Amino acid sequence: MARVSDDKCTGGIRLQRKEERDLIQGCLEGNQASWRQLYQRHQGEARAVLFRILGPVADLDDLVQTVFVKVYRTLDRFEGRSKLSTWLYRICVHVAMDRLRIKKRQKATVGLEDAPPQADPRADPSEVTEMIEDILHLQKALTRIKDPKRTVLVLHDLMEVPTEEIASMQNAPIPTVRSRLFYARRELARALKHARQHTKGAKR
Repeated sequence: MARVSDDKCTGGIRLQRKEERDLIQGCLEGNQASWRQLYQRHQGEARAVLFRILGPVADLDDLVQTVFVKVYRTLDRFEGRSKLSTWLYRICVHVAMDRLRIKKRQKATVGLEDAPPQADPRADPSEVTEMIEDILHLQKALTRIKDPKRTVLVLHDLMEVPTEEIASMQNAPIPTVRSRLFYARRELARALKHARQHTKGAKR
């Protein structure tokens, strides 16, 4: 039976909270109540990460389930070097990027099922249009940034994960993470600028 090694959670590695370690241990022992608790506690976080990257896609619920299937299959490899939520973020980012790559290969266009929710009818139509365009530009721009820079950008700027936790998650020095964030932000800014200029040109 798998167990969370005490050696992995001591020394220079920050200990997880006892409650979290007990929850993980229960999951590893096949306790269904522990699995339900883990899902209920973290499914909102998973949904938020996916939504930030993909927007309100129609299959968001399915993607959340995909995340937790991966959690179920790989939880025994979680070493406690970072918070469980940080480890979960990484899985969410990978699932989201897989979704974007598949969509890109299929050359799918944004349709009604992927459109943002209906705006307040009292809102200025031009403002609503700009909001929708910004969401689409961001999603497209993110696909142009390669990992691990993209992961750093999403975790740090969109999910507000501290640099130190990202460094632990990626097994990289903090200066390396900061460098990846710097270049990812620069690439994102360029991609967004290009997308907006292209949109303005198409409207003329």
